[in-house]
Amino acid sequence: MRNWLSVAGLVLCGALVLVLRQTGVIAEAVSNVVFLVLIVIAIGVGVMAARRKSTETTVDPGH
Repeated sequence: MRNWLSVAGLVLCGALVLVLRQTGVIAEAVSNVVFLVLIVIAIGVGVMAARRKSTETTVDPGH
């Protein structure tokens, strides 16, 4: 559930940056940097979720 909230937050941030860029509030170069940061964060969230899922599904050989 937390991952979906993170993804929704990233999507909302991306949409906000798009709107600000279209209205001319922020420059195109600034929005490109923000998009790169959002992509890096999204990849990080995905990697952490995959790592967490792989540790949850491992079976403890002691049991």
